[in-house]
Amino acid sequence: MRPTTLTIEGFQSYLEPQTIDFTALTAASITGEVGAGKTTIIDAITYALYGEVRATGDKASVLHTRTKKMVVEFDFTMNDAQWRIRRTSTRTKKATTSKAYFHKLNPETGEWQTMGDGSGNIGPTNRAILDVVGLNFDAFRATALVEQGNSGAFAQADPATRHRIFANIIDLGRYAEAEDRARKERTALTRERDTLTIQIDAHQQSITDGDATQQKLDQAQQHLTQAQKAVKEAEAAVQTATARVEEHTAKWHEATAANREREQRLSAAREALKHAQYRAATAEAGLTAARRAQDEAATRADQLTSEITAAEDADRKRAAELERTRAQVQATVQEAPAQQRALARAQTLRERATKEDAEAQEAADTLNTRAAQLQARRGDLTAKRDAARAAYQEEKARLDALKAAHNHGGSTCFTCGQALDATLMERMAQDLTTRLSSITTEGTQHKERITEVDQQLRDLEQQRNAITAQRNTAQRTAHQADLDAQAARTALNAVGEAQTTLEQVTRQIAEISEGRSDNATRAHSYRDQITALADNEQQRQDAVRQAQEEQRAATTARATAEEALSAAESDAGKPVDVEAITQAGTAAKADLAQARTALDTAHTDHAQAQKDVAVHTAESQRIEKVTAERDKLTDQRATLESELDVLNKVVEALSPSGVPRMIMNSEVEALNAELDYQLTKLSGGHLTASVATTRETKAGTTRNELTISVTAPDGTRAYETFSGGQKFLTDLALHQAMSKVLTDNRGKSIQTLFVDEGIGALEGEPKNAAIRGIMAMGTDHYDMSLVVTHDPDVVAAFPDQIEVTMQSGTSIVDVR
Repeated sequence: MRPTTLTIEGFQSYLEPQTIDFTALTAASITGEVGAGKTTIIDAITYALYGEVRATGDKASVLHTRTKKMVVEFDFTMNDAQWRIRRTSTRTKKATTSKAYFHKLNPETGEWQTMGDGSGNIGPTNRAILDVVGLNFDAFRATALVEQGNSGAFAQADPATRHRIFANIIDLGRYAEAEDRARKERTALTRERDTLTIQIDAHQQSITDGDATQQKLDQAQQHLTQAQKAVKEAEAAVQTATARVEEHTAKWHEATAANREREQRLSAAREALKHAQYRAATAEAGLTAARRAQDEAATRADQLTSEITAAEDADRKRAAELERTRAQVQATVQEAPAQQRALARAQTLRERATKEDAEAQEAADTLNTRAAQLQARRGDLTAKRDAARAAYQEEKARLDALKAAHNHGGSTCFTCGQALDATLMERMAQDLTTRLSSITTEGTQHKERITEVDQQLRDLEQQRNAITAQRNTAQRTAHQADLDAQAARTALNAVGEAQTTLEQVTRQIAEISEGRSDNATRAHSYRDQITALADNEQQRQDAVRQAQEEQRAATTARATAEEALSAAESDAGKPVDVEAITQAGTAAKADLAQARTALDTAHTDHAQAQKDVAVHTAESQRIEKVTAERDKLTDQRATLESELDVLNKVVEALSPSGVPRMIMNSEVEALNAELDYQLTKLSGGHLTASVATTRETKAGTTRNELTISVTAPDGTRAYETFSGGQKFLTDLALHQAMSKVLTDNRGKSIQTLFVDEGIGALEGEPKNAAIRGIMAMGTDHYDMSLVVTHDPDVVAAFPDQIEVTMQSGTSIVDVR
């Protein structure tokens, strides 16, 4: 697996989208300030591959705090193919929704083909990715990822976890899956065999019981004859009991009718009394309601009178308040002319200050133009002066060379060996001296002109400062004028509002004085209600008189109904004794029920006897068929037992102590050879290491665990007892060795080594050895190395660099 591109947006510190192209990188350092987002690049790759990051299992935490959407898109090559993983997360108020997609590039069409079910569901997509990468997260960390502060994630794990991770690397899971399938098939066959055994035993029992079948058949036929006789006797008893029940039923109906007629007469008398009592109660309630209506009307009239008085008092108070408000508002309106004059003065001052500011700006622009011209002039003079100095140095060097040649005393040049003409050299020296004098004079003139220009620039600067002060004064005047104008406008607005208020107050005073206010309207309505109450008083008095008359009539009717009920109770007589008739009928019904029960029992016994005869007749025929079926099932069970013997051997071979242990031992030998080679090279021959596949327990048994021991010049010790630098070198060697085992065993090469810090914590030779080791791993096995570091020595050792900076709350990546 080799990365090609990585695009991050909204992931941890990467708010804005960033794309990293790894295509041209071989060994790169990832640098930047603390918190810039260096480690996040590795986290984004592991998140794309496995949907996890090392820091937390909380999926929502990978989103940047200022965004609700996250996208990580990772392209890589593996197994001679180009792959793409795209993971997204969207955060809402209720939850965070995540999606994952996996694609493969079709080299012929250039299109991305969807892998998995294409629905974006996490589970199917993760399984499709795992099928291609071939490693779970722990195995990936052990072969390709050296973590910050946890470089020994594999070495420091407990032995059982190491064994499980290495088993994933060499794909022992396929044997566990095969063993599981074999065990399931064995279980199914065992259940089938056991089922056959139960069926065979049942058939055998049926065959054994078959000898008693004829005797049971004879007994059943004798029982059938006795049951037929009992049925006839029970039917006669039922007929006798039925006649007695019908006789008592007729007597009960006659007595019940007589008692019902008596009860109807009494019920009519009681109903009349109840109606009379209801009429009396209704009349009483009507009288009470009529009197209550009179009282309520009087109370309502008193309330309305109080409301009228309150409304009139409220109008008087409101009129007084409005008069005070009108006086205050009139005082505000009178200030309008003074505020208008203040606004005019402020506007005049604003115009004058604006004009002065414009004039000063124009003068400043003129000075700036002149200053720019002088600066250009000064630049030309400076260039000429510098040219004169350079010419002076050149001529001076030539003159010194001539003097050296002239003074060495020979007839030929001691440097080049050419003949020297003393006269010519003297003349040339004079010419050079004259040239030097001319250049010196020219340089002095340029210097004086530069001084003059500098003085003019200083004069211009003084004038510009004066103009700036003038502009500041004008601007302050204009600002104060604006403030005064704003205050005047505010005051004028207040005058306008006061005029509106004055009109409203005047209108409200007129409404109160003319009786058109809300309170006056309510008082008029209350007076109308009092008048209506007075008009209806006669109706209420009439209702009281009618209620009194109805009460007297209802009392008379109730007394009459009570006398009628007493007479009806005297004439009704005593009821017929239905209870005695009922008891005699109940006894007859009990006899009938008993006779019917006996008949049902006889019928049931008869039916059972017929059934027993049929069952035992068919049983002898069934025994013959069961015997044949037993022989057939016995042959099937023998075949299953033979297959189970084979499956038991397969399960034993596929169990952890079988073929997987042999493969584990073989691959650990290869791992130890590579580990020893890499660690020896990294440590300069000071360290070697080895891995053992089993550990003997105190009970004398062995466990499938991976234990690591390291050998130094002072002896062999456990990995945990060595220094940080020694453990880091061992961890690097373990990563390289397990990655090579992965490639040799499964053909799936993790071609990239990720190192998150760790090297910078080392010093001296251990650090240099780690750097050399990572660079050597790039040539031995890994196609690319990515190292997160703050250490400048580590940065300088790598030819490529990925710099990460934090700008405006988002990480920015620059690949160099």
